[in-house]
Amino acid sequence: MKIFSLSINNYKSIKTFNLELAGKSLIVSGPTDTGKTTAISTLWDIIEKVGEPVTHGEKKGLISLTLHDGKQKVFAKREFTEKTNTISILTSEGEKISAAQFKSWIHAQSVDPHKILDLGPLEQTKVLLSTVQLPEGVDLDNLASRRELIEQQRKTIAAQKKSFGVPEVKKEAYEIPIEQLQSELNEINKTANYRGDLDRAIYKTEDLIQNLTNNLSALNTEMEIKSKERLTILKSLAELKSERDNIPVTNQNDLSNRLSEAMLSNQAAKEYQEYLSHCDQLKNFDKQLESLENELSNIESIKLDALEKAVWPMPGLSVRNDSIYLNETLLENCGTSERMLVSAVLVGHAVAKSPVKVVRMDGIESMSKSDFLTMIDVFDKLGVQVLASKVIDEERSESISIEESVEPEFTVALL
Repeated sequence: MKIFSLSINNYKSIKTFNLELAGKSLIVSGPTDTGKTTAISTLWDIIEKVGEPVTHGEKKGLISLTLHDGKQKVFAKREFTEKTNTISILTSEGEKISAAQFKSWIHAQSVDPHKILDLGPLEQTKVLLSTVQLPEGVDLDNLASRRELIEQQRKTIAAQKKSFGVPEVKKEAYEIPIEQLQSELNEINKTANYRGDLDRAIYKTEDLIQNLTNNLSALNTEMEIKSKERLTILKSLAELKSERDNIPVTNQNDLSNRLSEAMLSNQAAKEYQEYLSHCDQLKNFDKQLESLENELSNIESIKLDALEKAVWPMPGLSVRNDSIYLNETLLENCGTSERMLVSAVLVGHAVAKSPVKVVRMDGIESMSKSDFLTMIDVFDKLGVQVLASKVIDEERSESISIEESVEPEFTVALL
């Protein structure tokens, strides 16, 4: 929809202003403080409540306009009195449209495209890229989401690697099997215990023999019996000694030392293996980071290739390092005229997708003639109507000076 007519009565500094636009763009020119902005702001003033809008000295005021899309007409108006402020929106069929619904038809940035320059470079770039025709199959939002996910993964892995720390370098060591040594030591201990038992038995037997020998003189009557018993015991003693002497004597201390050394070596081997595992994990972190870096590079390559082949909303626009460039110059370093042109073009593409295809451009006196004509050409191709105001030097103005609040002191031109 575009504005086909507008009417202002007793509103702010304008007493009466009626204009048939028939969907054409409009330039309002005149000195400062003559109501130019008021004249081109009717659409937005209808949807936004304004304080003390009635012209000084009057009791009632009205702003209204007619919108048309070639099929349907919409009549919107806001009426003011000293105590009331009401809005009414109807279709040509008499159907009522709520203020909220009507407002949703109007793009939020259409009232002041310059505001896009207040956004950061990244936000400006997002707006620009939404207007670009990319090669088939390329989805910059998807690439951006993938990039954001990879960046987060990269940060996570880098943090894990940092917290993992650099291990203390360990001297190379290898594990020694200790089961056999332990088994041998157990057998030696068992044999030593058995030998000790035999020694105690021998000592006991020798003590018994000594006692019997001491008592032989007093036991003459039993001498023969005791002698036989002694011989039996001596034989038993000989057998015990023989059995003991047949048991090999092993150096227990030597084996214990070997076992201790083996256990120390095994501890060193364990620490060395942990060190190698730590180093392997660090290498794994590095491989993951390298893989993510490669994927980021691939995404950036796809994006750059897509932007190289893209159809931009106007000649000279490009994106580098998530910033907008115009004719190889960073947008924020461009002149006011060029920045106004870019902001208008970007907002114009967004407005072209809205039901109400109207943009307000205040202060176009800051634009060069060539930039202004480029803007109008882009808007015409997009099917967007522009309502613009231009301040002109009062001394050079050809408009007739009329008493304030009787008729506007500006001139209009339809494009």
